[in-house]
This record gives sequence, C-alpha cells and structure tokens, in this order.
Amino acid sequence: MGMQAAQTGLNITNQNIANTNTPNYSRKLVNQNDANTIFVAQKDIPSGVFVEDISRAKNFFLDLQYRKHVSSLGYNDELSKLSSNINDLLGKPGNITLNEKLQDFFTAANDLAANPELETLRTTFINSAQALTESFNQLDSSISKIKDDVDAMPNGGLNSKVKELNDTLSGISSVQKQINLLRAVGRDATSLQDQRDALLDKLSELIDFDVKLGQDGEFYQIRTKLYPSEPNFTGNAVFLNPDTVLNNPASVPPSITEGTNNVLNLTVNNGNGSNVTFTVNLEANSTPREVIERINQSYRNNGGEGSIASLNENDQISLDIRLVNDYQINSTSAITINAGSTAINVLGLSAAAIPLAAPISSIGSSPLDVILVDSSGQSYQVELETGNDKSSAHPAKLMLNQNGLQVGTIIPAGGRITGLIDATNSRVPGMRKELSDFAMGIKDLVNGILEMGDTVTGNPGVALFTGNSAKDFTIAANVLADNSLIAIGQNGIGGIGVGDNSIIEELSQFFFEDKALISDSKQAERIFLKAGDPLIAAATNGTPSRSSLAIVAGDPLNVTLKGLINDNGTMMNAGSNGLGGNSLVQIQFLAADGVTVLSTVNPNTGNPPPDDTISWSGNAPAGAAFVQFRMNGTSFNDNDLADNYGHFSIDVYQNNNGISNNFNSKMAKTVGSLGQQASIDEENKKTAAYLESAIENQRQSTSGVSLEEEAANLLVYQNAFAANARAFSTMNSLLDEIMRLL
Repeated sequence: MGMQAAQTGLNITNQNIANTNTPNYSRKLVNQNDANTIFVAQKDIPSGVFVEDISRAKNFFLDLQYRKHVSSLGYNDELSKLSSNINDLLGKPGNITLNEKLQDFFTAANDLAANPELETLRTTFINSAQALTESFNQLDSSISKIKDDVDAMPNGGLNSKVKELNDTLSGISSVQKQINLLRAVGRDATSLQDQRDALLDKLSELIDFDVKLGQDGEFYQIRTKLYPSEPNFTGNAVFLNPDTVLNNPASVPPSITEGTNNVLNLTVNNGNGSNVTFTVNLEANSTPREVIERINQSYRNNGGEGSIASLNENDQISLDIRLVNDYQINSTSAITINAGSTAINVLGLSAAAIPLAAPISSIGSSPLDVILVDSSGQSYQVELETGNDKSSAHPAKLMLNQNGLQVGTIIPAGGRITGLIDATNSRVPGMRKELSDFAMGIKDLVNGILEMGDTVTGNPGVALFTGNSAKDFTIAANVLADNSLIAIGQNGIGGIGVGDNSIIEELSQFFFEDKALISDSKQAERIFLKAGDPLIAAATNGTPSRSSLAIVAGDPLNVTLKGLINDNGTMMNAGSNGLGGNSLVQIQFLAADGVTVLSTVNPNTGNPPPDDTISWSGNAPAGAAFVQFRMNGTSFNDNDLADNYGHFSIDVYQNNNGISNNFNSKMAKTVGSLGQQASIDEENKKTAAYLESAIENQRQSTSGVSLEEEAANLLVYQNAFAANARAFSTMNSLLDEIMRLL
C-alpha cells in the first residue's frame, strides 16, 4: 500500500512538473493517511499509508476576489474603448473638427457683417452653415455607428457576448456533471475542476453573477436576482413614427391642446424609499422629443435623478423605472399616473377600463433569487432585448428564458456585458443627446436673432436652420434656394438703412463673445422678443414668446433682459427706462392650461443698471406651469409698437449648471468633458488591471507549480518508493528462508 501511495505521489509530481506552464492548471496534491493497523499477538502493527484523495492547491477566497476584479476589469475595458472611440471622433488629429466648422461659420458671419451688401459673402455664409450642419450629421452618424456595432443583431458586440455567456454557462453545467460522475466512483476529477474554474473565470469577465461554493469550497451553484416581467405604459400613441416626426415636425397632429389634455400628474418610486410626485405640463403640438424631454426635465426639476420617459421597442412613448438612477425594482417600485391627468390618452399611456378616479400604476415586483446553474444542470438561458435612442434611450435589457418563455429581467453589476449595456443605454445616447442639444442650441439662437431682423430688401428675416436633432440638423430649403432671405439689419421707419448690419454682426459675435447661452440640462435658455409686430389696438401688448423650460411652482427663476428699441425715433432701453409698472418687457406666469395668467411681473431693479440691461429674480407663483414674455405697449411714447424696431434678448435661468456663455466655450466643454471621461475610464481600467494582476499573483503563489518544491517532492516520493521496495525485498527474502527450512 505504501508503494502504491509513493507511486501515486511520483505520478502526480511528474504531472505537476509537466504542466508548469499550462494556463489555468492548479498544482495537484496527494493527500495521504495512515492505513488501518493490524492487531497481531496482542500488538498493533502499522500497515503504512494510503492515498485518501487527490486535491488541488486552491485558495477559494482568492478565487472569488480574483473573479470580482476580472469582472471590474472587463467592465472598465469596454467603457474605456468606447470613450476613446468617441473622443477620436470629436478631435482626431488630422480631421476637420466640429470646432473648426463652427469657427468657419461665425467667421463667414463676421465677413458678411463687414460687407452685408455682397451676395457672394451671403453665399459663403450659407455654404459654411451647410458645412456645419453636415459636420453635426456626420458626427451623429459616426457615434450612432458605434452604438450599432454594439446593438446589431445577430452579430453585434453585445449579442455576441450574450451568446458567449450562454455557451459558458452551458460549458460549466456540462463539465460539472462529468465531475459529479467521476467523484461518485472515486476517480480523480481535478483536471475537470480546473476546466470548470477556468470557465467560471471567463464567466466573471463577461458578467458578475453570484457564484456560491459548498462547505468543501467546491462549486455549488450560480445565482442571480430575477425581476419578473412588468407592464410599461404603452399604447397606440399619436407618435407612432418618430423618424417621420423628427424629420418633419409639421407631420405631427395637433394632439396636445392647451387647457384640455396637456397635464400629467406623476408619482415615481424608485424602490429606494423615496417618492417623487410632480406635474408635467405639455405644450401644444409637441413633438415626441419635446414630450419626452419635458417629462424627464420635470422629473429632474422636482428632485428625481435620471429619466423615466423614452420610446420603447415599438416606437411608442413609454414610462420605465429602469431609466431611473439608483433604481431598485421591488414591490415598492412604481410609476403612477395620478388622478387629474389629462394627457394620458393622447400619449397612449392610459390603461383600459381604469377610471382616472383611481391611480394608474406600474408596480414592480420583489426580485426572486434564482439558480442559473448548479450541479444538476442549467435552468435558464440569457436573452438580449436591444434598445434604441431615436428620441430618448429605450434601454437594452437582459432577460431570462426558461423553457422558451421569458420570465423576467436580470440586472448585472459588472463584466464586459454590463459595460456594453451601459455603453448602449447611457454613454452613447448621452453623447448623442449632448450633441443634439448643442445643435439645437445653435439652431434656436441663430434663428432667434435672424428672425428679429430684416433682409436687404426690407422683408422680415427667416429661420436659417431646421431639424430636431443633430441627425437631421440642416439648412432651411427656402434659404438654400434664395440666400437673400437672410436677415442683415433692422428695418426702421424708412426701411433698412444702407449698410445696416446690426443683426448679422450680432450673430457673428456669438462664437467669440459671451453672446450665446446653451444649457446642457435644459435649465436655461435664451429667447428673443421683437418690437414692431402689428397690434390689434394701440394699447394692446404684443404677441408673447413662451419659454420652453419646465417651470416648477415655488422654485427660483432668474431673468436677464438686454436690448434697445427705437420708438419712432426715441431710443428706449431695458435698463434705465424708470418705468416701474410700465416696464418695456413683462414677465407672465401661466397656469397649467397654458392660457390663464396667474401673475405679471414688470422687471425693474430700482437701481440704474447698465443702459441696455435689466434683471429680475424671484420664485414662480403657486400653480405656475409656464412663463412667457411680451412687449408692454403702454410703455412706449405713443402706446403703439407698430412703428418701433429693435429687440430684447432674454436669458432665463433655473440654475447655472451646465451653462456655456458662447459657442466656442460650449465646444471646448463638450470635447473636454468627453476627454476627461475617457481619462477616467482609462484610469479605472488601469486600476482594475493592477488589482486583477495582484490577486492573480497571490493565486499563483498558492496554485502555481514551483519546480523547486516539486523537485523536493519528487525526491521524497522516490525515497519512499525505494524504502517500500526494500521492505518488500526483505519480506521476500524472509519468506524464501522460511520455505527452505520447511
């Protein structure tokens, strides 16, 4: 028996030496034990040793730690690659960057301001504007291509990783069954256990599941939290074709009507014990993008984090708890449409046969702790539901399938798959949204100033840009056909003055001076108010301009007005008019019906500010849903605006976060923030790689093969084998002598 034990030891030692450089090989150990003693002639006679089993030199705690760091490394590596790719798109050396296109556009505006009568310069201005829009289009398309590479079915990066995940789970199940059979008959299963552990390491790189170990430290099962499928608010909404809507806003039916169906009263519980209750006031004729942005903006304005509204996979407006930051889907998670809402039918969010007297709610479910794989086999397959970002991101999700039926969602914490999901759900749509907000900021500001002025022929200026996102940002067709429609100056009593370039000059300053106002978070905007519009009666105020911000009753609002008005030869300004209640511009707060005026503010600081500037700060009154601005006809010399010209720019702030003062600083901020994110992702990757390497070194110090140690073991087992051989030889000689005596 001792010779067999020594022979086994020699074999295992030789196996260890042969596999010194074999990946994922764990050093094998021969576990010996005392053999039963023999009781002969009132004495216990030792029977040597026997091999109890063959095990692996493993530290299962280090294995678990290693897999955590492998999962973190996989996650950060995917995000680092994504950030680097997008960063290259915005500022790759040798490329014509978006910043250069912006500078070309405003340089062309500056040249046109110097010689407004030259048609060739108007043509150059239009061409530079077109090049700018095409640059936005191309950049949006390139970023979208990155997302397509992740999302594409069936061979996109994310789906390929999900296939690899299922293959890995299947492989773990298959190998574990073989291990069970070998161990049941007392055979050595250590090589298969190494194969299984290598698959567990690969699994951890893909996704961070909960691997459970048995009391002996061996694999027991893989578990996860299953969130049973839950309903979303979807239905046959008016906005069924977002691509058509986004490319042709005029195709949207006037579905939202002020005063009748423009209100949503919502309560959101993200499952972490906090409720956010708020009102969404929708503007008439809103596009899907505007509806989704208004819902999400109102949610954030009232203390929420993240988003709740998106387009679902059927291109319908959807409310989904999974878009909320730090969500926890359980029995308290819910998005509730409260009684009093009037927009639910228009948006396709209503639940059939449930009256508004009772709240309509999407209730989450308590997560179930389920077993994906254990020693008996695999219970579930993982499926991918891809997302979209046509208007606002609908999230990609991982679903569990059992016997061909989807039973719910899983929410992974780490690994490459989670990195790709975060990329396609958050990073890429967030970048596209920031790009679109930038493009729309350019559109609104440039159009706003051009529509304040007049053409060289004295006609009102028209909008230069159209579109609803960076994807469809373009030049208005009528301007492309006739560049004389571009406003140059302002039309006075006798027509536009010769050489008047006041409008195009103001436009040229947006890039270089603090003339623009762009907000990343839609908490600020700049709008324009023009004098000279015809009035129904002399003392009637002019047509108001509505702010697009989601106003929260009671919250502070800051307004800055700047400009000059020529009132039939008398210059009137915002800052030093001293008119008190008859100030040139009035601020009006409207109720949720979009019509009822709750209060009117006549901004006047009381102290003489700069001649052309005045500001107002205060809280929106109770019940306020919208804010608008209008000229006060009674403030002018003749109570008449028809013979006036000039304009005010109005800056509206709800907070100062994410605000850029000009287009150049906004571009620098966009590129800089993305570069910073890429740097953070790279540092996170390096940190994860360092920790993974450190733990792997510790693992190898336990599980790796040491030639010196194995050489020592080889000598021990050779001596043991030789000693046992000598014992057998001595016993054989004694038996021979006994046989001769007989």
